Amino acid sequence: MKKMKTSLAIAIALAAGVSTSVFAQNVKEGTISFALTAQQQSSVSETAAANAGSWVDPVTGRGPTHYRTATTKINQATLIKDIAYVLHGNAAYYGSSAKLVLVQGELSGFFNMTPDLSNSVPEVAEGGLDGYIDTSDLNTSTSIANSTDGLAALLDSGRHFETNPITGQYPVGHLQPWGQIYVKYIVDKVDYCDNVTFFFGLTVQECYDCFYLNSFISDATFTFKNIGHPQSGPPCCNIGTNSVLQGNGRDHYYLTLSFDDTVNNPYLNASNALLYVGVAGISPSLSPADGITPDVASYANTITSRLGSPSPYETRFTLNGILTYDWSLKFINTSDLYPDFIGTAGYVANGYGFVQLYCTLLTGSASITESIIKASACCDDENGTDPWYDNFPSDNSFGGWYSIGDYTDSDNTGVLNSLNQNVYFEWLGFTPSTPFNTGANLSYHANFNENYTPWVTQTTPEPVVAE
Repeated sequence: MKKMKTSLAIAIALAAGVSTSVFAQNVKEGTISFALTAQQQSSVSETAAANAGSWVDPVTGRGPTHYRTATTKINQATLIKDIAYVLHGNAAYYGSSAKLVLVQGELSGFFNMTPDLSNSVPEVAEGGLDGYIDTSDLNTSTSIANSTDGLAALLDSGRHFETNPITGQYPVGHLQPWGQIYVKYIVDKVDYCDNVTFFFGLTVQECYDCFYLNSFISDATFTFKNIGHPQSGPPCCNIGTNSVLQGNGRDHYYLTLSFDDTVNNPYLNASNALLYVGVAGISPSLSPADGITPDVASYANTITSRLGSPSPYETRFTLNGILTYDWSLKFINTSDLYPDFIGTAGYVANGYGFVQLYCTLLTGSASITESIIKASACCDDENGTDPWYDNFPSDNSFGGWYSIGDYTDSDNTGVLNSLNQNVYFEWLGFTPSTPFNTGANLSYHANFNENYTPWVTQTTPEPVVAE
């Protein structure tokens, strides 16, 4: 169903007796923070002075003999300025109180989605993605707490890819993380949000052992609690259950997190007709290939050549590390059908990048702190004005739902064409990717034998056959 308006969605929900949580007052939102130390080369010089002299001394023929590095800090405020510069041409656009948030996020491994939602397809209009989703899912929420046909908290099914033969249940561990990433800012005491999901790439590594969790390990305890019908209403609309899943735990998985505000990002490059979101990334003055292709600058023997211009808001990096998510299942609203995962994720990582024209090594951490807030203050409004699959604003500001974990391979060549899909996969007939990289995913899930080739379009290699 395409671009279905909310009034129709609610009418269908009521006619079907769906929970009154369609009108939920509270939602889940996670605040994202970064605390990274960036180490860069600060000087290459013939003397103790910074960047002095020549690459080849015209008299002696010798090169520079003094090398020094320096460190700087990168946090969420840094990235918000970088994003603002690209989207609005003004690094200060969002103001000092702006923050990065994960909306409708699901970070645990113990959940899955129904076929209607997993079969959603990102719309590609003239000029690239438009933020809409074509879907048969009729729910106005993708959170577990408010979901009747979208997401569900699930226990391990004893299968990796196939459904369980007894229950028909799909396996867990293929979908985290979930949601959309926004910059949330305030103008005249009113919350505004720009969807900035397409600046980020998230890849989760999978591994298949006889515990069948697929991409994560967990210390968790679940119980079933009899609570009766969690919502009130006439008997014809009570479709709750007498028993709901309760629990708490700590999940771990290996995450690759990338950020790119340059034309190297396919979502910010007009030459990528499929993925372009309508705004161009930063293109350095020396060449769009700056930082990727060697020797794009003409040779100048003076070390301080002044061939290019500074690029203070250019940032591209990739982090790798283990994300740890501490969670409890809680009811977000008293009328909810199911509890949802609420918790805090910590991510300790190392990485590399190209930041302000410097090759950069990164150490540090990131975190996501989830809280229950009023729906009216959430970036993805669940009060009935902008459901998740139809919330691209009429003024063409940056809203919508961007499915950056989706794998689109229309010509079956194995060409990877997403910020997340910087890896390829050939295993047991699943070509080019696992069937759980669905049309609605925020993250891409990679198999153990995929080759990591960041930010480059690759083709699937021919399988190696032993002689």
